[in-house]
Amino acid sequence: MCLKRITEELKSFTEENAGFCARYGGDEFVLIYEGIDRNDMINLAEKLKEAVMGLSIEHKHSKVIPVVSISQGICWQVPHKRNQMWDFLHAADNMLYRVKKGGRNNFGLTDLHENEDSMVIGNS
Repeated sequence: MCLKRITEELKSFTEENAGFCARYGGDEFVLIYEGIDRNDMINLAEKLKEAVMGLSIEHKHSKVIPVVSISQGICWQVPHKRNQMWDFLHAADNMLYRVKKGGRNNFGLTDLHENEDSMVIGNS
């Protein structure tokens, strides 16, 4: 039931923001936006985090907060012909695990170079 409610929220959120959402794994999703600049992407990540928390789905076993939250690994970059979808997925997945290691309920943004200067970690 929890995953279904999160899925509905993600789908609604991405549709409202001219994006695309698909389930990528067990409890992972891929969201793709077109024409979003870096600052807008950061704002969308914050709004999505708040939207999911706003569902107030109880999470009795969380060590972070008592409601279900999301962690987001984001790769933002304008694609070029030489890029492959895997490049973006790999960078976003690396960032996701970095965010989760830092405590969850947050987001991190990087680009394909994944250097420290290109990274942004949101505020919990």
